[in-house]
Amino acid sequence: MTDFVKMRELIRQEERYRWAVEKQMAKATKITSSLSKSGRSGSGRTGSQVEDGAVELAPLKEEYTEIKEELDAMKAELRISISKLRAPRYRLDKTCLRMRYIQGISVRKIAVMLNYHEQYLFRKMREAEDLITTMQQRAESRETR
Repeated sequence: MTDFVKMRELIRQEERYRWAVEKQMAKATKITSSLSKSGRSGSGRTGSQVEDGAVELAPLKEEYTEIKEELDAMKAELRISISKLRAPRYRLDKTCLRMRYIQGISVRKIAVMLNYHEQYLFRKMREAEDLITTMQQRAESRETR
């Protein structure tokens, strides 16, 4: 069953880690050296900026990969549930769920994009989440019979 609270948290974490990996990658691949009068690098450190960057980058990439895999699994499960909503009255619900949880767009941005009031879309999101949760619970109860 889809845990929307956890999914929202993973979306936030995935974005943070993606930016952190990109930032660290840029640092690690940035090769500039400033030489001092003595001919050594300006910082007085021994070692390579690329090596240091690679050491710092490895755990970030590992954590990012874990978060991404878990989020992708949750997205796949949610896609299946969304596809089962076939009634035309759920069109906005499906659109909001896809934009929020599959594409990772905030509800406030969705409201601007779709030209709806924020509070209305927050309410629609809650209703859509409840609908999906109820659907999944019914499906699980049928499977256990």
